[in-house]
Amino acid sequence: MRVPRLVQVEQQLHARRVGDITDAVSRAWRASGCGDRIRGRVAITVGSRGIDNLAAIVRALADLVKQAGGKPFIIPAMGSHGGATPAGQAAVLASLGVTPKTVGVPVRASMAAVKVGQTGTGLPVYIAREALSADGIIVLNRIKQHTDFAGDYESGLAKMLAIGLGKRLGAAAMHSRRCASLREEIPPAAALLLERAPVIAGFAILENGYHQTAEIVGLPPEMILSHEKVLLRRVRRGCPSTSSICSSLTGSARTSAGSPSTPM
Repeated sequence: MRVPRLVQVEQQLHARRVGDITDAVSRAWRASGCGDRIRGRVAITVGSRGIDNLAAIVRALADLVKQAGGKPFIIPAMGSHGGATPAGQAAVLASLGVTPKTVGVPVRASMAAVKVGQTGTGLPVYIAREALSADGIIVLNRIKQHTDFAGDYESGLAKMLAIGLGKRLGAAAMHSRRCASLREEIPPAAALLLERAPVIAGFAILENGYHQTAEIVGLPPEMILSHEKVLLRRVRRGCPSTSSICSSLTGSARTSAGSPSTPM
């Protein structure tokens, strides 16, 4: 039996990590210009699972809304997860460590949603009534690659707008076609909601190779779609890939496969 040539491969993951969550959220807040847009009731979207430091980030954000004179509340933005019931969605948030006690603000978990328009292909676009009736919406989510499709927008702020905030009706509409169609439908749906809903800022969470908080980026509403694409490309560059391993194996011996090329 002929044994193939073996090469030792070392994977080095991006390890930069936020040390002070409150400070990172404060810097992102200033960058977003959000403080000047706070009026009355402000909905903060929460719903994606597996985000490091989620409760701490939400609490820091809610505290800043209060300091600016607003009345923040949490809105579960997870489509039809939690059995598509108010109690189920509140329970999902609790499993993520987000409760009225941990973040210091109420959770509004109604499943009521209203149609605000449709995409160019005729797909209806919905948004939670609680969010639409608020004086402002802060879209908070992690930017990461999607498991089922690739595009300029995968899992992030645009998806949170187009699907998460749509509750059961919005999620059902967006998933009514093949999953790959989300690549085409999420951007126009998110753009429509940015135009017709009171979105006042977006806060994007980036994680390192160990799924730890690496950066928090604050964006004014008019920059959400243009900058999310840039952030997603940064996330992709920080992920190990077969192409990076093959490149290392065919390159010089001094190169370690998977070594970071662009810091997050």
